[in-house]
Amino acid sequence: TRARATGSPSASTPIPAARAGPRARYASWTPARSRREMREYSAAGARVDGGDARVVAFINKRSGGQRGEAAHAALVEAIGADNVFTLVPKEGGPRPGLEELARAHYDNKGAGDGVVVLCCGGDGTFNWISTVLLDLEAIKPAGAPAFRPELVTVPLGTGNDLSRALGWGKGYPGDAGLKKFCADARAATRGPSIDLWTVRFAAGDAKYPQMENYCSVGVDAEAARRFAEAREANPEAFSSQWKNKSVYAQTGAKLAVTGAATLNYKVKALQIAGEDVPLPHGCKSIVVLNIASFGAGTDPWGKKGVIPHKKKLESPAINDGLLEVVALGSIADVPKSMLTSKIFGYGVQRVGQGDSVRIEFESAAAAAESHPSCCGLMTKKSTRKELAVQVDGEAWAFPFADEVLEISLKGRVGVRFGPSHAPGKGISAGQAKAAPELGWDPAALEKKRASDADKAAQPHEGDAEGDEDTTTKKE
Repeated sequence: TRARATGSPSASTPIPAARAGPRARYASWTPARSRREMREYSAAGARVDGGDARVVAFINKRSGGQRGEAAHAALVEAIGADNVFTLVPKEGGPRPGLEELARAHYDNKGAGDGVVVLCCGGDGTFNWISTVLLDLEAIKPAGAPAFRPELVTVPLGTGNDLSRALGWGKGYPGDAGLKKFCADARAATRGPSIDLWTVRFAAGDAKYPQMENYCSVGVDAEAARRFAEAREANPEAFSSQWKNKSVYAQTGAKLAVTGAATLNYKVKALQIAGEDVPLPHGCKSIVVLNIASFGAGTDPWGKKGVIPHKKKLESPAINDGLLEVVALGSIADVPKSMLTSKIFGYGVQRVGQGDSVRIEFESAAAAAESHPSCCGLMTKKSTRKELAVQVDGEAWAFPFADEVLEISLKGRVGVRFGPSHAPGKGISAGQAKAAPELGWDPAALEKKRASDADKAAQPHEGDAEGDEDTTTKKE
């Protein structure tokens, strides 16, 4: 955000009244009627190459192999400084900018042109922005029209799986190509909604509680965690997307030899749509998919494949309210399935498909018991107390003993498809013919509001026990 954005209110704080500012003129913008007027609007940052929607960008400067600064300058030139927001975690990330856009939308009663939001970064940047959008919708003023911009991914990350799935490319278009990218985003036909999922732990906290691409537990998440730690320790060594992928491959190669836990002795039960599902022997990772792209373009589910006792499987779609679950026997399954899925149509081991996933982990004592090694030639005892989990490429370690991981539908946001997206690909038939469903899933919103109410009723830190009004005692 710019310097004048000093932070963001909490999730339970109503959005304050609109402030006067340079962007207020866009609340009542009307299309230019001449080439001269269009050029003037372009110079002011309102339009590039004509079009009806206002394009704004939220950029994560740390993405793109440290090329964020150059990309930021290119975006300012393409759409104007007033339409470019820098994501600063200490200042609320995308929240201040999205709040300002939402206030203009409320003041204008939802009329006028739409807004296209460019999510410039990795898959985690889209996650960040869509999370805040749903948070704002949950606390919007009574009677106000929901602020629901259409999101476009600008591939500045390492894997860029969501950008691939939506047709916006697998790599950064270059500083010179950003202006055309902005024009393409404005001209693009609106796609359907994309499902967003809540990631919840029963005992611990989910570092990233929302997913739109995938969530996995096991060896691939451990590779992502080690990669993130290496980049944090030495960011200068990660100066390009190509170098990032090279380091990622080296990390994966080491884990293919040693360091990967067998989940069969760590996972007590796996449920998909409420039904118990057996875990394949020698499973090193459980991968839960919402899109048909994983690990920089791999399609683990594949176009062909069967699941024993499962008569019918739906074609994967980003808006069908279903998740696909697969198992990896090794980190090497990821690059291997990249070839097999393209040539033969087969991905990795399919496990199941459903509208929710629940993983129940063993106790520490049970997980430490002696068990056969993956090759079955010897027995060994495990001293591992943590496993790695990743959500949309963002990974962390968690103590797994007696833990439960649950994934359920949260809501949906609107997206636009890029030039390389094949018509109809990855879209459920129902929404392909009807208006997309947007916003919160009603059941998920009810749970959120109940949870927020419970937190608000808890005593504030420092309040004395027995105070009658703990919510107003502190000043």
